[in-house]
Amino acid sequence: MSITDNPVRSSGSTDTTEATEALVQWRDWHTAREEQLRGKHGWLSLVDYLWVPRAERALPSLPGAWWADEDGLHLRATAVDGVRVLGPDGQPGVVLDGVADVVVGEAKSARFALTADDVLVEVILRGGLYALRVRDPRSATLAGFDGVPTYAYDPSWVLAVSTTTYPQARPTTVLAAAPGLTQVASAVGEVSFTRDGAEHRLIAVGTGESWSVLFTDETSGVTSSGWRIAGVTGDPSTGTASLDLNRAVNLPYAFTDHGTCPRPIEGNHLALAVTAGEKAPTGRTGVPGEDVPSRVPAQQPA
Repeated sequence: MSITDNPVRSSGSTDTTEATEALVQWRDWHTAREEQLRGKHGWLSLVDYLWVPRAERALPSLPGAWWADEDGLHLRATAVDGVRVLGPDGQPGVVLDGVADVVVGEAKSARFALTADDVLVEVILRGGLYALRVRDPRSATLAGFDGVPTYAYDPSWVLAVSTTTYPQARPTTVLAAAPGLTQVASAVGEVSFTRDGAEHRLIAVGTGESWSVLFTDETSGVTSSGWRIAGVTGDPSTGTASLDLNRAVNLPYAFTDHGTCPRPIEGNHLALAVTAGEKAPTGRTGVPGEDVPSRVPAQQPA
């Protein structure tokens, strides 16, 4: 069953007021989104993505020596290196003089250390392999950022959707922006809606009441990035929810070549042009590195 895209609305000034408020809220959301992207250690600060070796050794542009094994990721540094490990509150502690360790779960990450020149090192685990995201507030991407282009706000893209919750989450292997990398998405249910007389269905990922959909559409790789993501609003367990595609956003891979973002679950394509939400950053409608041979090692590098 689907819910049509023609909800009954009250007439007159109430409609006008609601439409104005919705537009203002969307503009505020977009402003906040851009401010978040401007964060000095945000996604636009990524300058490198390094696989961590099993044998202890130095890595390009980073102080100390790094290695990873079954017990986690390890960093050895002296006071001269000037590295500070971040505490549970995300704040840097005293300068490390010895060894620090961290363990992260599959598809998870942890902001781990801050160098003397304010470079943040984030530890991630992808495909059972440890890697580092290097975040530098002096990155060219961040310095050149002048906002995210968007389509004009269109209330018709605020969709009432039907939701179907799976009895149990379904682990689903998906490709990723990084060539050769796969990830496991947690498929939790489906959303469906009707637009222009046609029914459309997408598989949602997430946990519990927190659902989102990664999708492609007829604008993907043309005026929007290769794929986008949008959150589902409401409690999916009730069978109905809202999907506001005006708030469909680019994932980090759209801005930087160092993203490892998951691709949509196979089949999550909308056979229509979603002219809502974020457009592709200027000059980056494609998927960075998609024609590059796999950079993912078969096992933790020696």
